[in-house]
Amino acid sequence: MPAKTLGAHDHAYFLAEAVARYFRVPMALEFLERVEAHTAQKEKSLEKRIDLKMRLRTNFKSFSGDNSGLWILVDDVVTTGSTLRVAWNLLGRPNAVGLTLASTPKIW
Repeated sequence: MPAKTLGAHDHAYFLAEAVARYFRVPMALEFLERVEAHTAQKEKSLEKRIDLKMRLRTNFKSFSGDNSGLWILVDDVVTTGSTLRVAWNLLGRPNAVGLTLASTPKIW
């Protein structure tokens, strides 16, 4: 989750858009939502970042009805990996890779 957005989109959106265009594949936008009250990730303790609570949006459907293809999960900055891990779990643990612009590892 970026600290600052560029217009209506954040850094991860622009990275995902470029990857989708390059591979000529569709993009799934905003399929996750936070369960907890919105607090910027940078304001949370490491323990709170690891215990991230999210769910799939109720209107989200995968493109083909199955998750047998390769998913590219994009996040702009990875600190604990919680967002990517939660997204992967909520999607049913498909074949996936994580793509990020920056990593500030604070592994638990």
